[in-house]
Amino acid sequence: MPMNKTGKKMMSSMKDTYGDKKGKDVFYAMENQGKVPGMSKPMGYANGGLTKSTGRMDTGIKKCGE
Repeated sequence: MPMNKTGKKMMSSMKDTYGDKKGKDVFYAMENQGKVPGMSKPMGYANGGLTKSTGRMDTGIKKCGE
């Protein structure tokens, strides 16, 4: 996803503070938490992006002893 002006500024600040690799890691962790202004929050259970498994899918694999 392309970054907006604020995201680029924050990324630059994180790299200056933590170094290149750790700065990227910290920035993307904040983005995943939805703490970067102007960036969309990740999809989750509440937003309908991920679905919880019901465990009812028939895969053809049997459990031991069945």
